[in-house]
Amino acid sequence: MTTTRYPDPAAGGTQPAARPTVMGVDHMISAGHYLAAEAGFAVLEAGGNAVDAGVAAGIALGVVQSDLVNVAGVAPILIRMAETGRVVSIAGLGPWPAKTDGARFVEEFGGTIPMGVLRMVVPAAPDA
Repeated sequence: MTTTRYPDPAAGGTQPAARPTVMGVDHMISAGHYLAAEAGFAVLEAGGNAVDAGVAAGIALGVVQSDLVNVAGVAPILIRMAETGRVVSIAGLGPWPAKTDGARFVEEFGGTIPMGVLRMVVPAAPDA
């Protein structure tokens, strides 16, 4: 792992980056926290594929940013197949509870979904 300075010292910057840069020549991964990127990178180094690395990074985010990411959330996923270029989408979004009455949102809230418990869906991340 190397440490980066931001902005680039060549451009006159002198402040150290807030997090280290993980660099490699065979793989690439980006995540919202450098430790999640490290987890995904380790999976790639061990022979895993991009999906494996994404899962590892997502699980790591549930630990290092548990206030933002957790297993009870949603996990929309896009995968581009290397062989064909085809893009596959996994919704990773939970369904509304079976007894949800969609008309209620129109009648009581003007067609919007208010903040709070009424926005909740069945957790979907584990199934994605």
